[in-house]
Amino acid sequence: MELAHSLLLNEECLAQLRDVEKPVFIYEWLRFLDKVLVAAQKSDIKEKQNTLVEQLLAQLHNEPGPPTRRLLASCLANVFHVGDSLGLFDAIDRCNDIMRSKDDSLSYLQTKLAAICCLGGMYERLGRLVGRTFKDTVTLLVKAVKTSESQVRAEIMHTLERVVNGLGAAGSGCYKEIYKAAKTCLTAERHMHVRCAAARCMMALVQHAAFMYTTELESVVSLCLKALAESNYDVRTRASRSQCQALVKPANNRNLVNSLGSGRKTTMEEALNLLAGGFLKGGGSFLKSGVESLKNSGPNREIRVGVSYAYVQFASFMGSRWLERNLQVYLSQVLQLLSNPKTTSGSHVDCVYARNCVLYILHTISRTLLSDRAQLTAAREIIAIVANCSSAAAAAATAAAVAAAATAGPNSASASSGGIGGGTIVAATTSSSSGSGDESAQLIVCAMQHLAGVLYSAGSSAASLLEDGAHLVDTAMAVYCCTRVKRLDWLALISLALPGQLSPLLDRCLTQLQQLKTSPESVHGCSLAIAGLVSAVSGGHGTAYAAKARQVFQAGEELLRLASQNSRLSLQRTQAAWFLLGAGMTLSGPAVRPHLPRMFLTWRNALPRSAKELEAERSRGDAFTWQVTLESRAGALCSMQAFLTHCPELCSEETLRRLLQPLDQAVTMMASLPQIVKSFGPHLKQLPTSYLESMHHPLLRELVSEFTLTENPANHTTSLLRSLCHPDDSAVLGSWLQDTDDKILEDQLQPYLASGSGALEHDPAALFLTREPASMTSPGPLPLGARSSRQQAIQVNIFTAVLSAMKKLAESRSPFGDAELRTLAVSLILDSLSSQNPVLRCAGAECLGRMCQ
Repeated sequence: MELAHSLLLNEECLAQLRDVEKPVFIYEWLRFLDKVLVAAQKSDIKEKQNTLVEQLLAQLHNEPGPPTRRLLASCLANVFHVGDSLGLFDAIDRCNDIMRSKDDSLSYLQTKLAAICCLGGMYERLGRLVGRTFKDTVTLLVKAVKTSESQVRAEIMHTLERVVNGLGAAGSGCYKEIYKAAKTCLTAERHMHVRCAAARCMMALVQHAAFMYTTELESVVSLCLKALAESNYDVRTRASRSQCQALVKPANNRNLVNSLGSGRKTTMEEALNLLAGGFLKGGGSFLKSGVESLKNSGPNREIRVGVSYAYVQFASFMGSRWLERNLQVYLSQVLQLLSNPKTTSGSHVDCVYARNCVLYILHTISRTLLSDRAQLTAAREIIAIVANCSSAAAAAATAAAVAAAATAGPNSASASSGGIGGGTIVAATTSSSSGSGDESAQLIVCAMQHLAGVLYSAGSSAASLLEDGAHLVDTAMAVYCCTRVKRLDWLALISLALPGQLSPLLDRCLTQLQQLKTSPESVHGCSLAIAGLVSAVSGGHGTAYAAKARQVFQAGEELLRLASQNSRLSLQRTQAAWFLLGAGMTLSGPAVRPHLPRMFLTWRNALPRSAKELEAERSRGDAFTWQVTLESRAGALCSMQAFLTHCPELCSEETLRRLLQPLDQAVTMMASLPQIVKSFGPHLKQLPTSYLESMHHPLLRELVSEFTLTENPANHTTSLLRSLCHPDDSAVLGSWLQDTDDKILEDQLQPYLASGSGALEHDPAALFLTREPASMTSPGPLPLGARSSRQQAIQVNIFTAVLSAMKKLAESRSPFGDAELRTLAVSLILDSLSSQNPVLRCAGAECLGRMCQ
């Protein structure tokens, strides 16, 4: 290879090489030449320039690959930049002649691609030295876009981008033509690499063509939004960047007049309104009012994710100083996205995804653009926004509590706190509703989650925020469940950042629980607040709060006793009781030990004591009764999990033996649970995952039914497949995104996986089950809304289960089974390797590898 290190190509040495060695030799020569020409002087290459140009142009017909043609373009441009430009027009004409060729054979494709690449390199490097030749070249390239295949279209878009960057304002006469070609590739292109190249071309046009951010501003923004539909990660980032550049130009220059109206100037507020229109309405003509603009089949997740990138890019382009001066406007505009009916009227999963988008915007600008002091200022602005949104909810909660106190009557039914017992709890119609009904609920949830992160990272510096957020403590019992959970997680983060506030907050919440125990929302909210605050007590300081632990256990036991006295409050009191008891079990062993005997009794009473008692329960009761009963039993098992996790020093043989008795009763109940669900509705399945632990054979039968979607008409898939596969499968499963800052957004777009739909309200027990703050690690996603056919959904579920089993068998060095089982498994796996679904092929290959172990 040393013979390749010369200014001119050593043709004699090249002729002696084998055909397979020649491309490597030429590539090495081009690498050396590219380094030499950067530092060369005109006198160094003057005598050899003509020969060198001929050798370089001759390589166009040798079918160079992508790396070689990039070097070829760079060397050809540098030769004319360093030496004479006399042969430049001839080189451009020869490349244009290759573009004019009608040869569409595969062998000539590489020659065309090399010629296009060289044209881009020369125009970008030499700029205005090319004279008026760019008109013919642009015309040829634009014409070729309409008839070429995807590789050529992508290369043409890259070359047009380089033409625009090289010519600058001198090429304005042909920019309209380039814009039309880029517009077609951006919106009507199925190949993502072509769409990505078109987005880059649009970015270059925005920098050098004034009409892109004046008369065509609406069209450019709309095109970028349309390009986001069914896009990949690269297209989303490029399209959002070009969209932002078009908006930043007029926002920075108030003398520019755009298409929003004659004589009007585009302000920062109008630019943000354009982004908001894209987030809420998608890629239509969102600047025109009317009935048609309001029609939308549903939110497009790719567009919302792309617009979220655009919000961050907009703030980044405007700069940190601008953002600090306009915090109130920017934060209000972003958070108000979640209070718009177009965001809240969708499904719960869509609301979770919208919250993740806004949360990404807040987290990213706070982390990358704001100083520590500015972050606290932003937190105060967010607290003020939340205060305005929560005033109505707080007033409604107070009115409900007063009405409940006035109308509370004698007991309407009786039932034991641990089960159905001898009577039936009558379902009462209450005023509580789900979180999706309030337009401000999603805004408050997202704001609280962001504030929790700020508090946790600020530490003692967050003391200045406590006075500003005092009213949030007063209104912790919000009307909506998801809002309550986030507010109370915020309280837990206050106590972690400021330990001195823990005891006063606990006293305050315990007092409010006693005063407002006739309001279902207040009972639920206060219990969650206490659970979150108790979780903030680390194991080493649990003994210091022994008195508080006694109060928590007593409050939980009292709520269990009162649950059967008022059917209107039965469900909330049962949930609240087990929240308190479960949170109490997370304290240290010395704080929990005095309460263990009563907890054993409570656990035993919460579950059926025998199969005969269970059979008697099945013969009576209604859907509401069973909902309360299953919530009680789920809470009991959740508190057992908290005890086993956080108090290992108390888990003696005698303790474990006593725990096995209620667990055996839970296993007995699992056999009849499918019939109960079938009789009273599938909503009874929506229990914390801890309820399904340690159930063995009945659990396996239930899981098989769930994975095969036997009784589920929806095409739900599990979200565990990616975590079970090898890290090298990141290209197929998108696991490489887990290492990026964009994980929270991109997870929701991964096919066949329910990632990204995790939210704290899916399992409020995470407030106390995890030592790390729940805002930092939201519970795993529920299998909601995966986009796949029914057959593929079942196959993904089955292979996830098979792969999980094989992984555990390989780790434990256990035998797989008899010959018949192995034969069935091999047949199942080999069939998946030829599937059209890349996810199934990946899972099948992983199963095959595990089976070999």
